[in-house]
Amino acid sequence: LTVVGLITFYQWVRYENRLVEKDCISSTVTPADYTLSVENLRPETTNEEIRELIEKHSTADNPIKIEKITRSYKILEYLKQFKKKGKLQNKIKKTKNKKKKVKLLKEMKEFKKELKEMKDGLLKTDTAYVALVNPLMAHQIAAKFRLTPFQRLYRSIKRKLCGCFSKNTELAKVDRAPEPTDIIWTNLSYERKMKSSIQRKTAYYTFFLIILGFAILLGLNYWQIIEQREAEQGTSNTVVILSVVIAILIAAINAILIIIIKLLAAYEKQDTYTNFFEAIAKKVAIAQFINTAFANILAKFILLELDSEKSSDEPNFVAKGLNLYGPSGLLQNMLVVFIT
Repeated sequence: LTVVGLITFYQWVRYENRLVEKDCISSTVTPADYTLSVENLRPETTNEEIRELIEKHSTADNPIKIEKITRSYKILEYLKQFKKKGKLQNKIKKTKNKKKKVKLLKEMKEFKKELKEMKDGLLKTDTAYVALVNPLMAHQIAAKFRLTPFQRLYRSIKRKLCGCFSKNTELAKVDRAPEPTDIIWTNLSYERKMKSSIQRKTAYYTFFLIILGFAILLGLNYWQIIEQREAEQGTSNTVVILSVVIAILIAAINAILIIIIKLLAAYEKQDTYTNFFEAIAKKVAIAQFINTAFANILAKFILLELDSEKSSDEPNFVAKGLNLYGPSGLLQNMLVVFIT
């Protein structure tokens, strides 16, 4: 009931925050209000094909007017070399020896030439930004391209498995563009397949940590039940101490989950800062819910199931400790968890 109450409360807070967000958006005008993002493009896609994709929704009563199409490029390696150029310039300024300075200047000349060639040969990413003449038009077009969950699933499977395109823009995803300052431009250089692979690894590492914590939790619950059985009546000090240890373990794993998820999120190469923080929030919320509420309940019911499978001739090791509302029971453990 406590968990349900908290979820209901947070949903209400989310709803109120969205209302405030809508008021803020309606009261300000930014470049993103005029712009659409077009993703999942082939590198060879031309601006004319992108224009055709957007303008196919144009009508006589509501003509679509595109102001500008901006392509994003894979600039990661170029920026790395550009930083090296800055270090070389500083080295030239600090060098007092004339011969060394002449040598460094010659090196700088060659370096600038390489940078220019690299800049001219930059490859396009799968993302483009289309600026329209008014924000209402951008909103209407984004709504027309919005897909249902089943349509998104179908296109995702088609893109990953068969990879068949009749057009370069067939599987393009069109939506409202983020703010320019929200985009992590260097992360656009990474392929989406690589990003998906990293995100799966993040999920595996998080799941492994939860499973490890659950195994320890299961052992502590079993130990606690054995101690309660031996106590026969009342509650032993060891049972109470183990309840506190379980609560501390859960809190410690929750803290470790936050640290690990934050560290791994940096390697997921999200396209925007908003997606970066949203990914952290979602993973932390789900992982901590499983670790805090679900794991303890599951541990108790696994022990209950194991106990029910024993024959009547075998000694009953855990039955006395499986009273969910008594000493060493689920209620006692969860009470200590929420207090801590």
